[in-house]
Amino acid sequence: MTDFSEWSPYSEILVGSPVHKLTINPTILEIKNLTELKGFDLEWEYPSKELYRVKDIELEYAKEMYSPYTTVATGDKLGILGDVSIISIKKAMKTGYYRLRLKGYHKEYTLSMPKKIIVPNTIPPEAPVGLNAKKKQTDEYTVVRLKWKPNKEWDLLGYRIYRSTEKDGDYKLVDNNRFFEEAKYTDYVSKASGVEAYYYSIRAVDQNYNHSKLSESVKVSIFEETKEYPIKMLKKEVSQDAIEITFRIPEGKQTKKFSLYRKTSRSDFSQFVQDFEIEKGEREFSFVDTYIQDDTYYSYFGISFYESGKISKKQYFPLIYVPKKIEEEKMPFSVNVDTDKKGIYRIEFSSFTIKGVKIYVYKKRGEDQSMVLFFQQEEDQKVFEDEDYRTGDSYSLYVVSPGKQFPLFEL
Repeated sequence: MTDFSEWSPYSEILVGSPVHKLTINPTILEIKNLTELKGFDLEWEYPSKELYRVKDIELEYAKEMYSPYTTVATGDKLGILGDVSIISIKKAMKTGYYRLRLKGYHKEYTLSMPKKIIVPNTIPPEAPVGLNAKKKQTDEYTVVRLKWKPNKEWDLLGYRIYRSTEKDGDYKLVDNNRFFEEAKYTDYVSKASGVEAYYYSIRAVDQNYNHSKLSESVKVSIFEETKEYPIKMLKKEVSQDAIEITFRIPEGKQTKKFSLYRKTSRSDFSQFVQDFEIEKGEREFSFVDTYIQDDTYYSYFGISFYESGKISKKQYFPLIYVPKKIEEEKMPFSVNVDTDKKGIYRIEFSSFTIKGVKIYVYKKRGEDQSMVLFFQQEEDQKVFEDEDYRTGDSYSLYVVSPGKQFPLFEL
C-alpha cells in the first residue's frame, strides 16, 4: 500500500490528476505607445481556453536575434486577460529582440518568435576616453595601433576613427565610414603620403546613429627623421598615368651609379627598372615610371655604387599609391535644399531611380552630431522640415539601398 505522503510511480494515477502540458506557442502581435524612457505596450495572443496550463510568463531580451536571452519582466508584472492581452512595460527598454516565454506546471515551456523593437533615442553616447597610440616603423609605412577604454552604453553600435594633420584641424573619417565594435584600431600609413604627423580622434555611435563628441586627440609622427640614407627621395608626383620621382645625393656621398628596382602590391617579384650613371658633382636626378596601374601600391628600392668601389645595402623608399579611377557615384534620387522665410530648413527627396531606399539624415551643430530623420522610401516624394534650424548647422545623408551602401553624402 502506498503512503500518500511519499512519492511512488503510481502517485499521479492514485490522485487522479492528468498531466496537462503546454503545446501552443504565444504570438507577439504589435508594439504600441513606444517611448524613449517610459517603455511600451506589447500586444500578444494566446488561446484563453489554454491559459489553465500556464503557470508563469516571462518577457525576454537579446541584443541580437540569436544571442543569449535574459529575462526583463516576469510574474504579476504581466497581464493574462484573454485571447489577446497587453503587457505594459513602464521603464526604459533597449533596442533589440524580445520574445515571450510561457512556463507550465511540469517544467515545460513554449516560446514566441522574437520581435525586433527599435526604441527611439536622441541622447548621444559619451566621448571615448583613454585614447593612446603606439607605432611601428618600416621602410614603406608606419603602423599605428590605437586603443581606448570601451564605452558602457547599452545601445552602443561601435566607433568611428578620425584623423587630421593639425590638432585643431578638420578631422576626416578613416577607413571609408566603417564602424568598429572593439575599442582598438590599426592604421597603415604610407610614407609616400608625405604627411609628417597625424592627430587621431574617436567618436562613439549608438544604434540610433547618434554620434558622440570627438575624443581627446593623440599625435603620431609618421617618419623617423634620424635615419640617414645614401640617396633621398626629394619629391614625387603621382597621377593615374605616371609616377615622377626626383632623387638627391647628399653632400659627401661620392655615388657613381644607382640601380633602381620596383615592386608592386599585385606581384611578389621585384623588377629591375633602370641604372643611373651619376656624373661627378651631380646631386639630383629624376625618373618617370609609366609602367603603372591604377589602384596599386608601388615600392622602390635601390643600390648605390660608390667611387671607392663599395656597394650599399638595399635602400627602400616610401610606398607610393596610384589612386583608383573612380567615376562619381550619384545618389538614387534627387535632392533639393532650401530655407524659407521663417527659417525652416527643408530637404525634398524626389525622382527615385530604385525601390527600397533607406535614408538617414544627420544634423551637426558644433561638435554634436545626431540622426534627425530616418525613412524608408515608399512613395516617389518625401519632404523633411527642420524648424530648429540655426545658421551654421550642417546636414548629411547616409543612404542604403537593397544590396548597396553609399558613401556619406554632405548637403
